Amino acid sequence: AEIEKAQTILNEDMGLPASLAARLVFDPLNLLPGIGFIKVDDFARLLRIATKAKGAAKVRAVAALKNSDLIKDIERGGSALLRGGEPPIEPGSVRLYRGQRSVREPVPLEPPAGQGFATPERGRWFSTDKGKAETFGPSIDYVDVPEGTVAALRTEAAELGRIDPGLLRPADEVLLSAGDANRARPLAPSEFGTPRLPGDETAATPPLGEQGRLFADDPYIAKGDPGPPPPDQPPTGVGPSGQGPDDFNLADVRIGKEEAGETLIRRHQGAIDTAKRIAANEVRDNNRELVRIGLGRPFRQSVVAKEEGAFDELNSLLHNPSKVASGERIVPDELRPVYDRLRAQTDWEQAARIDFDPDMALVDDYFFRGWQPPEGMFTGEARGALGRNPAFKLPRVDATYDEMVEAGFKPLFDNPAEQARYSQVMGVRYREQMKLIEFIKESELALPVVGGPVPQGWRVPRVGPAFEGKPYADGARTAFTRRWAVLDSLATRLENAYGVTPDFGRGTVFGKTLEFKKAIDAVVFLPKRAKLIGSVFQHVDFLSRSHFGAWTGFMDAVRRGQPIVAASRLVKWPQSAVDIIHSTFSPNFRARLSKLAVDDTPLWEGRKISNKTISEAGLSLRDETILPELDTVIRDVLAEPKIVRLGKAPIRALGDLERWWRQGLFDGVYPAAILTDIKNNIGPMILRQHPELTDAQLAGMIAKQANITYSTIPGSISVIQNQTARFGLTRLFFSLGENEGLLRLFTGAIRGENAAYFRTRWAGIYLGLITFASAIHFASTGKPLPRDRFSPVSKNEWGPLPVGYNTNFAAPTLPIRGRGDTEITLDLVGQMDTAFRLLDPKSFLSARTSVPVRALENQRTGTDYFGAPIDTVGPGGIFSRTAQLAQDLFAPIGPGQAGLEGLRSNIEETEGLIQPGEDRLGTTGIGIQASGVNLRAEQTPQLLDRIRGEVMQEKGIEGSYEDIKATDSPLANEIDDEVEKRIGEELELRRETSKLRGQMTPQGQGFEAIEATRERQQVEQLADDAKLNSGQWSGDVWRGKYRTRQQAFFNQREAFKQAFRIEFEHKEAPSGSVNAAIATYFDVNVDDFAQPDGEVDWDGFFAARDAALKGLRSGDKQRVMTFIRKFDTPTVTQFRKAQEVVDEVFETPKYIGLSLKQGEEVDRVLNELVPRVQLEYQQRFRLELPRGDAVLSVVQSLTDPEVAQFLLINFGLTVRGGRRGRTRGQAVAISVVNPERDNILLENQELLAKFYPDILEKQLNREQEAELGEQAFAAVQR
Repeated sequence: AEIEKAQTILNEDMGLPASLAARLVFDPLNLLPGIGFIKVDDFARLLRIATKAKGAAKVRAVAALKNSDLIKDIERGGSALLRGGEPPIEPGSVRLYRGQRSVREPVPLEPPAGQGFATPERGRWFSTDKGKAETFGPSIDYVDVPEGTVAALRTEAAELGRIDPGLLRPADEVLLSAGDANRARPLAPSEFGTPRLPGDETAATPPLGEQGRLFADDPYIAKGDPGPPPPDQPPTGVGPSGQGPDDFNLADVRIGKEEAGETLIRRHQGAIDTAKRIAANEVRDNNRELVRIGLGRPFRQSVVAKEEGAFDELNSLLHNPSKVASGERIVPDELRPVYDRLRAQTDWEQAARIDFDPDMALVDDYFFRGWQPPEGMFTGEARGALGRNPAFKLPRVDATYDEMVEAGFKPLFDNPAEQARYSQVMGVRYREQMKLIEFIKESELALPVVGGPVPQGWRVPRVGPAFEGKPYADGARTAFTRRWAVLDSLATRLENAYGVTPDFGRGTVFGKTLEFKKAIDAVVFLPKRAKLIGSVFQHVDFLSRSHFGAWTGFMDAVRRGQPIVAASRLVKWPQSAVDIIHSTFSPNFRARLSKLAVDDTPLWEGRKISNKTISEAGLSLRDETILPELDTVIRDVLAEPKIVRLGKAPIRALGDLERWWRQGLFDGVYPAAILTDIKNNIGPMILRQHPELTDAQLAGMIAKQANITYSTIPGSISVIQNQTARFGLTRLFFSLGENEGLLRLFTGAIRGENAAYFRTRWAGIYLGLITFASAIHFASTGKPLPRDRFSPVSKNEWGPLPVGYNTNFAAPTLPIRGRGDTEITLDLVGQMDTAFRLLDPKSFLSARTSVPVRALENQRTGTDYFGAPIDTVGPGGIFSRTAQLAQDLFAPIGPGQAGLEGLRSNIEETEGLIQPGEDRLGTTGIGIQASGVNLRAEQTPQLLDRIRGEVMQEKGIEGSYEDIKATDSPLANEIDDEVEKRIGEELELRRETSKLRGQMTPQGQGFEAIEATRERQQVEQLADDAKLNSGQWSGDVWRGKYRTRQQAFFNQREAFKQAFRIEFEHKEAPSGSVNAAIATYFDVNVDDFAQPDGEVDWDGFFAARDAALKGLRSGDKQRVMTFIRKFDTPTVTQFRKAQEVVDEVFETPKYIGLSLKQGEEVDRVLNELVPRVQLEYQQRFRLELPRGDAVLSVVQSLTDPEVAQFLLINFGLTVRGGRRGRTRGQAVAISVVNPERDNILLENQELLAKFYPDILEKQLNREQEAELGEQAFAAVQR
């Protein structure tokens, strides 16, 4: 490059003789046709590839060598010598090697008067130097020829067979752009071996280094001033954008097993990003000066003219530095500081360009100006950007800046500071691209494609002419210059950086042309920007990561036995937190951070590693997958009518708020957290863990680990390199970078080039979380953090695995309470739970989709995120669906949810339009969560456990609730009743919300159905009770209805259990426990008491159940009965008491001296056997048998002598007198009847009269009936 620069300057300044002498001094081989040091280097490189390759690759390499420009030029030179010619080194002829052609060379193509265009001289120019005409850059990409003569020239040129007609254009076309004729489709694989030029066996291709010089692109630029050679440092501290291919050895910058392609792209992108940051700093300072002197006013992210035309004078001066220097133009005093600053920056950039490409020294009065072309002027197939000419490399029109403005053209940027930044970044990007291209080719990471199939695992990347080749016309078809193939992995990385993004075409919507890709991006990213307004959840996330970084440094120092250093790591963090918060609101602090990010002061003693070197090594300071292209400058709107601007004022105000908040996050919080963590923790750890690495390797490793740690992964180091996949995933997820970073943070601890760092990081995260959580919990409750909150994984039934993420992990309880006395916990883990959330993949994906994807999914399913229906208001749910769509797209994260919950709670009309969210947090909790921290209300099982524990403690009940429930359900029921009193309303609200969201399990739905049946049964029972109590029904009718209803309930319950597949976990109750008795009670099966006529012996059924409880103590039995009969109505309770009276009556011995069983035997004899004997005797003998004789006959067959004796004494033949009527004529001696029975009946006469009047009627005689009360007597007489 230095040789070429010197030759060019000598040629222009010293004339032809001196320049020829200089050429021979610098390169004696110029005496030979087609030979030069540069071409010798290219030839040597091709020769080296050919000698090292094997097999098919060797054949292709030899073919490339055979068709190299060096060989072809030698052949052409030999042919010229045979014809008597000589090397074309005279003025106006074509130079022989790269870097020597200027914009003045098309002059020889102007036809002499009266001559045609295809003269022998011009033909020799084309035929001799066709390869260079295709490849060597700006000067002859477009040849100026008079309008109207192009067709003739093209025809004559095509007849020569070696001329690219696409290179020839009218002079007026040059004013606009590098036209579209040079664009062509990529070559299909089947065409790799097709000749590119007539007569060629394979494609003629330029040397390796020259291929990268092929460009053609956009705006047209004016001439400029070469300026002095580049200084060591620019006036504003801007330096070269990093080491280029000529400055570093790949082995010195490569990290571990990093692929060469990843290393190159990482550093390439880092150099460009660093230049952007530097340029941003410069434009910020320049904009402030423009505002200070009254020319500009702040607008969005930049500065615009305060009044129309305010920048015109400054722009004109900047584009005419020679006139300023000569005194022809005077710079006003108020413009002098900004003029000098912008000219100094331009001079440095221009000097860098001249140093890189000496041709830039041939343009005068340089200050970059790209014109905005008319809409629709340029169309054509999209091609990659790698290897295309930047705007400053295109030919320049002779019109001055003022003339172009007067002609109606408009600069890309009216603001000269923005124009200078655009030019500077464009220049840096171009030079870095060229370095990247040359390094790949010179390092033999690329092979020329000269025909035949491409080796397996290699391909030509679709990134533009640098590798795809430059198109040119070959007769009736389009051909390409040399193409280069690289390994698939490198090709993928190149395409990810410079390939063509997916194109979805255009369409007409409401009469306007719409680019679908832009429409998709608008739908994806505009709602995302709205979601971030006022939200501080990412601020909290970065505060947490910074805090974890301090604990990581603490852990590292502790492991190394450095307690003082460990303590210092923690002591430094509060200041870091203050800086992070400060950066959110202070533009000046953000400006200092921006300059700090590219500061070249070494960070650690003994190492030349600075923020700038780390930036150049690939450090990213923002997550590009959240909102790509944040630094795009928004155009001025001064052209709009005032009334239009006023109408848009509210929208602009909202946009300004969003922009201000976004700048605080991405330009403040991100760099503040990352740079501080690098300096205090990440950097020192990496340096200690890898002392053997070079500074460049350490800088690269620090950059990569910081990118992963803070989820700011640029495309250059992402594991997702397929550009189409990356395009889609960026729009599918809210933040692709966040997910990738957090997952790689986890997997990196398992294995990898720096697993030690990631393991230490996780140890620091865990220790920091548990320590902080324990402190907050103890301060709130006075108790230590519960043990179940120490593990990030726990058993659950929500995901496909038996274990999942423990949402209580490191979650301290706060001193505030939510709705219904619900405890509130603070989620300290934040995004660090990402890897554990993968245990439930469906939930993981659902929670991380982008805003429009989530909104569309909700509309598709007709439910919100929690499952609540959104189609309940309006025809077809149009109102509620629209409301939900607006909430999903535009409600800011945090403040938006709080506002919606406030509306729902206070405005009744929002019912159905706004679904319940996290309302169980309560008003205070929702307000706190709006600040960005994540709060959680107790889940229902946790809430029940806590309240039960409090009840048991107050009642002095020992043991655990689960043990009590297993052994004593009535006691557990007493506890639950008290719990219901305290939080019953909250539990009901939760049940309603769960039901609304469809979150009830089949078992829960079954229980709800059973409960609904029970409630319905109770309503019906109350109606029957009213009829009984009013006297409409008798007790026996009521009893029949009650038993029928009980049977129906039992049948329905069994049906529900089968329908909802309700299965109770069988646990054997401990023997002798209350639950064992209850189990026996409920084991009594009603089917076992079915009678032949289909009726149920309810007396026997209930008697069997009562018998099951006889073994219990009196107090336990009472509790059990209360538990069993908890759903009884008051009347049913009376009925059960009546049953107990009846049981007591029949359990009391009827006869004195006999047991209950013996009394029953006496009644059987008297009521069944004796009447039967009397009936048989009367039928046989036609005579009545006295009762005493019948008793005597029956007694002979009895086995119980006491019963026989009792009957003979009291009912035999000897019994005379002393009798009274009983049970409707039955004679029983008064002396033998037990009076206790009568007492029981008489004492409970009203209760028995209500439910069992037949018992009174059968058991009492006439005299006793007459003594009954009015109600009882009426019941007996009914």
